[in-house]
Amino acid sequence: MGHGASHWIMGTFFLLLPKIREEFGFSYAEISLIGTVFYVGSLASNVIGGPAVDMSGRRILFQIVSLLISGLALIGLGLSGNFYMIALMGILIAAANNLWHPAAMSFLSSEYPGNRAFVLSLHGIGSNIGEAIGPVAAGAILTWSAWGWQSGAYVNAIPALLMSVVFLVVLLPKDRPVAGVGRPGVDLSTYAVGLLRIVKDKAVLGLSMMAGFRSMAQSGLKLFLPFYIIDVLGLPYAYAGMALTALLLGGLVASPIAGAYADRIGRRRVLMMGLGSSTVVIIAMTFVGNGTAYVIGISLLGFTMFAVRPVIQGWMMDLVPRSMAGSAISLMFSIQAFKSAIVPIIGGVIADHYGLVAVFYFLGAVLLLANLVVFFLPKEETRAEAAD
Repeated sequence: MGHGASHWIMGTFFLLLPKIREEFGFSYAEISLIGTVFYVGSLASNVIGGPAVDMSGRRILFQIVSLLISGLALIGLGLSGNFYMIALMGILIAAANNLWHPAAMSFLSSEYPGNRAFVLSLHGIGSNIGEAIGPVAAGAILTWSAWGWQSGAYVNAIPALLMSVVFLVVLLPKDRPVAGVGRPGVDLSTYAVGLLRIVKDKAVLGLSMMAGFRSMAQSGLKLFLPFYIIDVLGLPYAYAGMALTALLLGGLVASPIAGAYADRIGRRRVLMMGLGSSTVVIIAMTFVGNGTAYVIGISLLGFTMFAVRPVIQGWMMDLVPRSMAGSAISLMFSIQAFKSAIVPIIGGVIADHYGLVAVFYFLGAVLLLANLVVFFLPKEETRAEAAD
């Protein structure tokens, strides 16, 4: 539920961007710059968040901070009156959203070492539900309410703020300063040695690079999909909200299936099937002009693209010691954020010069690169030291 509340905020942010562009008269390149600084916020949070979680061990506390900042920043977005304030609120939303992951994922990985991909897929269901419902709520407000896009920001901030109170009352008293194996927080010298070890690991870096390409495609899709539906297909904001919901619902159904199979038959096979299918579907969608058919196709794309997310995360947890799990997630998410920050710039330029359809061809090519990286990853999928 906490993960869902965090992604509810992020889904709302992306759906509000077309309305913000319309009200402020931004070009695609300008609104894409907001998307870029959003992922810069993600990158900064990942660089800091993982080490902070591993060295302090206070996972619940970091999740509360994540939810509070998310909700307050969305309210701040509604109060923003210029480009710079909108960009700043985007940075805060992204930073807060990514602060959640190292704390939550390292905790779940240590609790369920034999079913990591499956458990992380259940955790991912929360994000899919939140990121699916948030845009629907915002899209309904934008389409049928006379209150303006700001009201969508204010109303959709409520779930994150409520969940922060739940965590504060129910879970914070049980928060203990533990590292991956239950001992007190890692000291600086021990942490530095462990961090250097995972940074030099070719399998960890290769997996992170592959995850980065996949994240580029996912981030580009979430950013440009509402613009495509509204500006190219000429459909109302409610349709854009439904499309984003369909994207996430497809992933909601597929994630636990992919996670369970990855625990049984291996990470590589599931990843190659998912990424290969996503490449085909994302390009095929550019030939669909009917709004209802497009939403259905988007749900299929979500089924293939989002299914592999917990598989990647489970594979990463296989590769690293539990005491460094938070930092490994932060390393992977940092690379993802860096690559995602590039997509809005490239996509904005492509959209302004060649049209929005060309952006989706670019995203399909990026997914193809992700598939190629999987093919060259080392075959060993587990490490004995991950169980230390």
